[in-house]
Amino acid sequence: MKHMLPSPLVSLAAVGLAVGLFYAPALAQHNTLTPDEAASGWKLLFDGQTLDGWTPTGNAIAWVVEDGMIQCRPGGGGWLRTIDQYRDFELLADFRIAKGGNSGLAIRASSTGDPAFTGMELQIYDSFGQEPGINGCGAVYNAIAPRVQAVKEAGEWNTYRIRIEGDTLNVWLNDQHIHIDEKLDERGIRHRAEDKVPLNSRIKSGYIAVQDHGDGAYFRNFKIRPLNVHPLDKAPAKGENPWIDLFNGRNLDGWFAKGNATWTAEDGQIVGRDGGPGHLYSEGSYADFELRAKVWINTRGNSGLYFRAKPPQANPDNWPDGYEAQVDHNDPKNFTGSLYARAQPEKLITREMEWFDYNIRCVGNRITIAINGQTMLETEQDAFSEGHIALQGHHKGSEVRWRDIQIRDLSKRDALKRPGPLSDGIVDVFYCTHSAGYRHDVLPESREILTRLGEEHEWLRVVVSDDIADLTPERLARTDVVMFYTTGELPMTEEQKSAFVAFCEGGGGFVGVHSATDTFYQWPWYVQHIGGCFDGHPWHEHVGIKVLDTDHPATRCFGSDRFEIHDEIYKFRNGADDRHLLLQLDGASVKDLANGYFPELSWTSMTGKGRMFYTALGHRAEVWRDQRFIEHLLGGVRWAAGVED
Repeated sequence: MKHMLPSPLVSLAAVGLAVGLFYAPALAQHNTLTPDEAASGWKLLFDGQTLDGWTPTGNAIAWVVEDGMIQCRPGGGGWLRTIDQYRDFELLADFRIAKGGNSGLAIRASSTGDPAFTGMELQIYDSFGQEPGINGCGAVYNAIAPRVQAVKEAGEWNTYRIRIEGDTLNVWLNDQHIHIDEKLDERGIRHRAEDKVPLNSRIKSGYIAVQDHGDGAYFRNFKIRPLNVHPLDKAPAKGENPWIDLFNGRNLDGWFAKGNATWTAEDGQIVGRDGGPGHLYSEGSYADFELRAKVWINTRGNSGLYFRAKPPQANPDNWPDGYEAQVDHNDPKNFTGSLYARAQPEKLITREMEWFDYNIRCVGNRITIAINGQTMLETEQDAFSEGHIALQGHHKGSEVRWRDIQIRDLSKRDALKRPGPLSDGIVDVFYCTHSAGYRHDVLPESREILTRLGEEHEWLRVVVSDDIADLTPERLARTDVVMFYTTGELPMTEEQKSAFVAFCEGGGGFVGVHSATDTFYQWPWYVQHIGGCFDGHPWHEHVGIKVLDTDHPATRCFGSDRFEIHDEIYKFRNGADDRHLLLQLDGASVKDLANGYFPELSWTSMTGKGRMFYTALGHRAEVWRDQRFIEHLLGGVRWAAGVED
């Protein structure tokens, strides 16, 4: 396979097909950077071994890495997208398509909706030998046909090279310049000529994504060189707080409304209609932060993106007390990009009925606002220090749409923990029973029991879910203890995993119940975190259990150094050395000692600043109805939350 080395570009339209002016051929291993590429600012999007840096938007377990390639198992995986967003860039990617296959490479895509139309899709299609068209390989799907049909026969490797800056697109396929300085204009339809989706109305930055139609698509050698990167577009450095979704794309959880506007979640967007006024507030409150969102406003519409905002005490339905970044294309002074009534940019650069990017950085009294990668204003303001994010519904007939609303907390406190341990005196527990492997019959009853316990105990509040997708960064920000009764390789995105790791290592509590050790065998961090892996259950009988620490909050309920119970008893492998053991099987109570191995059945450990409690009990419904087990579990929760030692 021939790889091409980047060098500065000149007059793209003039050079036409002379791709050799840009690259000199060089041989290299797949999924690596050459020294020249690294020196020129290129970076790998795919390491050839894992999906680190990528997250699925369809079937989470369908996408795999095999033989140095991103592949999709039969059944289809929808889209696989990057974690980071990009605006202007050069991109290299190799692909191979099966006979009759259909796939795509999307750029500037959103996290929700169809990336082919929220951003744009460079078509990947078995159209060898066919005339160029808006649906064939190399096309900007349903918008711009390639100059020539450059795809190879099915089964052969092809290379896309894409360069996009502002509204100008250049694309090479197999070294042929198939799109030359194409403008992102009024062209573009969805599936019918009358269903127009103009390229210039779509979002201006977003994710890189690949598509699977179940037809056999393979990808490798993903490399990107960001161009013209605005400071507010930079990805967080390692160790910095990550971007957190304020909107989950499905419903308005995490938000509350005041006033007269109507707010709904539609097609991965928050939609605000009418007003007079009306506002949708984030539940979270923020002081120093970076905020980004995609915004669309209708003709004659008016809205705003409030920050450090609070509902006014005299009339909570009125205009918020806080800063407003304006969304308005008709006010000659306070137009989009303004800090309403406080600071104004030089000129308006956006249009109604088109998506645009809003970026805000607020640290201390310093505020920066950028639109579509351009700084609109920088100002110092001292009126407000902390408050909610709020979206405005201004007047009847106004319609505003928001998507990919994300925040990065820059305050000294950890963005993934509540502001101070148990700030309201209540332990908030998120209990998840997602089963990607064996499903235990007791799970529905366990959720009912934990819900009831949350209602009965003033110190406890419980949210239950059977879907790991609900363990979002926003949920973690409102949680003190995460509890798993799970199995298998849970379909957590890389964003979820990163947030979960940060939560646990930053001081969040974790409780594992029974088969939580039968979870994530292929994730080394989790195995180390929970302290071991399930390795069979040779005993399902009445057993004796030794209490190794009788003074722990999770064991005081047993009242002695030994008790008996009927349950399924696990044995383990890969036991961590730093565990503090609480319970152990009494070998004298069972016939088969498994070669003298006496399984530990409950333990605690620390992960960074976070506390981890695990109990192997809880297989049988009768155990969940045993008050000793309930007190054992609640004691573990209180210890993990740090309220009792």
